[in-house]
Amino acid sequence: MHLSSTSFKKSFSVFSMGIMVLGLGVLAGQAHAQMKNVQLKGKVAGFPSLVKDDVLHGALVLPSLRPMDILSFQFAELLSPPEPMKAGPMTVKAPGNLYIPTQRESYGILPITLSKESFTVFADAQKNEEWVALQFRAEHSKLLDAMEDKRPYLEYFPLIRIESLGLIADQRYDRDQEFMNISLDHKIQSEETFDWARPAPGAGQADLALMLQQSPAGRWIVTDVQAKIQKQQGKLRTAARLGNKFVGVIGRAQNNAEENLESFAGHFVHFERGQGISKEGIPQKLTGVQHGGKASRALKWDPVLDEGWMAVFHIQKVPTLFGPSKPELAIASASPDASALFAKSLSMVALLGMGGLFDMFKLAKPSSFLGWTSARSGSFELQRNIQAGDKIIALFVGTARPVNQPGFVPLETEDSADEIFSEATNLRLVILYPK
Repeated sequence: MHLSSTSFKKSFSVFSMGIMVLGLGVLAGQAHAQMKNVQLKGKVAGFPSLVKDDVLHGALVLPSLRPMDILSFQFAELLSPPEPMKAGPMTVKAPGNLYIPTQRESYGILPITLSKESFTVFADAQKNEEWVALQFRAEHSKLLDAMEDKRPYLEYFPLIRIESLGLIADQRYDRDQEFMNISLDHKIQSEETFDWARPAPGAGQADLALMLQQSPAGRWIVTDVQAKIQKQQGKLRTAARLGNKFVGVIGRAQNNAEENLESFAGHFVHFERGQGISKEGIPQKLTGVQHGGKASRALKWDPVLDEGWMAVFHIQKVPTLFGPSKPELAIASASPDASALFAKSLSMVALLGMGGLFDMFKLAKPSSFLGWTSARSGSFELQRNIQAGDKIIALFVGTARPVNQPGFVPLETEDSADEIFSEATNLRLVILYPK
């Protein structure tokens, strides 16, 4: 079946929640380059044997996450500006920090070679970074089937698995580098248990789990993401040779009629190796979240009396960045069947231009995070008028005790965890889609 142009374009956004639900939001490449002034290039080594196995192997090179990156969703700097990538006889655009070792797979009877054997990341000369390469495998035939069937985004997560990672020790970079190579020497084979008693999800709902493990620099790395969890007990995968401290997020997502994420409520659990997660139920959802309509700056919600603080985001609609560049060989010269196969292969590659935790942060500008406010106030004044196509997000971080209002951590103490992170017990968010 030929993949329509509409389906092809949609495929670029489907995996913006990709490998890591963990995710991680996207910054427009040009703005990213302006924020970071040191360019680092390199290769990733240590992939498994790359045979024709209906599995796409690759890696994403990212900085480890600081505590306030996680709670304030400041993931905008995680994807590098797009670069060319070979997909058969064509060239597509893919994030610069995506690395695809040369491999051959078959689409029907047509062999396709995929390759992007170099990554590019950008660092700030004013601060240290600890770089991580997350190696993944994706069952691409099943992903293509899911795309053609237009299945909800949660159907994609079970098809992708983080298998290993590599690290470059925390350091400051004051000049460009061409050979920053990373070896995949940390297998993700250990496990931590969770015991989560709760009622079964209803229509449009799904239960999710995310595992963050502390890195050698005291920051955080995603090691596992699971979606559509059915069982009350389970296991989350970790790396045996990393730190012994973990953060687990387990909660329930609610989709709207368009299958977009509408709300999430979950537990935020700090624990150490061997302790696992034991929780009951689901935190109460945020209620009454609404905006004042187009050309308005008002955001309201039912006051939350629990301890914690509310973060507000206003993500303005911007043009998409990632798409196919001009083909080196014209698709029109191929047969219709071959054309469809090429389109599918390119869609698969584009999907691996991961975004972030959720599609809501696709192409979010750094300024989309407006700040923290009292959850008890029930209202917030946005900085700009609301327009159709925007996304408005209210995120409540509940804490075990009263904590000071969070702020941006100063550069000299950027790795120090604001107390809201160390005291966080639950996350609750609602996303509005003005029309």
